[in-house]
Amino acid sequence: MELKELGYLIEQERCILNMLAQRYGVLDQRTLAKSEEIDIMVSEYNRQRMQLGQKKNSI
Repeated sequence: MELKELGYLIEQERCILNMLAQRYGVLDQRTLAKSEEIDIMVSEYNRQRMQLGQKKNSI
């Protein structure tokens, strides 16, 4: 998945997270599970950004 697509997906999932938190509370299992999913996506996003930065610096 391209970096731009992943960033867009993260924003979509954050909207869902906010809805879950409002509806069920921040300590509800559904909210926590969605937060963990987003954490994984953000880690992947940052990993890809770092790789792109290293490629630019190595040229």
